[in-house]
Amino acid sequence: MGRHVSFGDDFAGLFDWFTTRAFRLETLDQYAVGYEEEAIRRFLAGKPLDPGFIARWLDQVATATGAGRQMHRVHVVTEP
Repeated sequence: MGRHVSFGDDFAGLFDWFTTRAFRLETLDQYAVGYEEEAIRRFLAGKPLDPGFIARWLDQVATATGAGRQMHRVHVVTEP
């Protein structure tokens, strides 16, 4: 049986404990988080994005997958 971990202030930290596989099911159309607001605004304005705002997450994914661990995500939306 899988382990359930609740959200805290450090979302990325939730992915530090798994040893084989992590699965995330997103059931809301949107997940608005403050640190993404500027990037979304720039994207909608057609301006280039600076991936620095998610650099820590990208490093964490690279470390996990480089160690042979798998990360999966499904995002269910009401309207594509």
